[in-house]
Amino acid sequence: MALSPELTGLIVSYITAPPLNPRDQRRAQSYLSQYATVNCVWQEIIEKRTFSTLCLGTAKRLDEFRRLNLDSRRKSYIQRIDLIVELELYDVDARSRFETDQEHQRNNMLFTQAIQSLLQVLSLWPNNTRGIELSITAQSPSDMSAIPDQRERRMRIKAARFDRTEDLLNRRFEKSYLQLDESFKSLSVPLISSLNVDGLSWNGRVIQPASCARLASNLPCLRSVTLALSDVCKRDKPLRKRNRNVSFSAEFRPVTPSGDWLFERDPNELNSDKIDSEDSDPEGESPDYVRTAPEDRSGGHIRSKIIPAFFNELYRSAGQAALRMPRLKYMSLQTTRCGFGGHRFRYEIKNGVAKVTWADVHVFHPEDNILQIWKDVASRHTGNDLEVKIADLS
Repeated sequence: MALSPELTGLIVSYITAPPLNPRDQRRAQSYLSQYATVNCVWQEIIEKRTFSTLCLGTAKRLDEFRRLNLDSRRKSYIQRIDLIVELELYDVDARSRFETDQEHQRNNMLFTQAIQSLLQVLSLWPNNTRGIELSITAQSPSDMSAIPDQRERRMRIKAARFDRTEDLLNRRFEKSYLQLDESFKSLSVPLISSLNVDGLSWNGRVIQPASCARLASNLPCLRSVTLALSDVCKRDKPLRKRNRNVSFSAEFRPVTPSGDWLFERDPNELNSDKIDSEDSDPEGESPDYVRTAPEDRSGGHIRSKIIPAFFNELYRSAGQAALRMPRLKYMSLQTTRCGFGGHRFRYEIKNGVAKVTWADVHVFHPEDNILQIWKDVASRHTGNDLEVKIADLS
């Protein structure tokens, strides 16, 4: 008599104990996978567990994942991906010196390529309501944190304490913050619902905070973000200052997540029958049945006028956020084109002067209370008043 899937699943849960760390996770999954050959019921139950968490801890492992052609069923089982970016090796002699600019640039390239490669794969996967949790850290196989044997790790730490010039340990890369370089290309990956980045030197390499924000901007369905970061480099104050300077830019769709439009049709354009399509009849001389259907005609002024209530609320939230960003130097918000419409916002500090610009095809004037919030932002950032510019995009 065949057991029910629920009872079989309960039996499987007793085969292995919950793993304590990523290495135990991989061993437990490897041990569990042998039971997938019992029958099709066992296969599905086992694979839900073995595919639930994927650890991509080496460049080879990441390349295998990129080439792996998973079916939709197995893709749906994946709940978490642990990406450990593998940086370049270095020899024992290199332990006694800080990472060079050339080494840092090469590691930035490896860091960028690994994240870009993974995002490109996941961007092609079908979305699901649960999403996938993505965890990111980075290390070289030569780093102390990569030594699997704890006894060997303790011996290295003890030797470094005896002669601190022979082995800098994690101080070797304390100023080499990993960052996404110029080759990183933005793309939308809605499948990732949670992002965890461990950029603390005692667990791996330090990671630039701004690059984490840049990464998160490619994940439109994030529900949770956990960033363990540090920028307290006490030996290089200019570097510390650069790490804390903020530059923020966002482009958003003209529709809210709940389906409400941010734009409406301009009453002056409701009767417009403008036709720009080459396969139609711009002058309207041909019979209607040979002309392009109205909904397929390009060039019409569709929803080009903003709905002020939505945008005032947007700038209220943005201003309140800016009040909590003491190092903010630049913020840009703009919509993608909607017909011939468009709307842009920019807050920028130059030479100690804060300036805000609202630009719109129909001219947008923020409410007085919204303007006051941004005056408070300018006062907090510069101690001076705010310069306001209202621009016409038409």
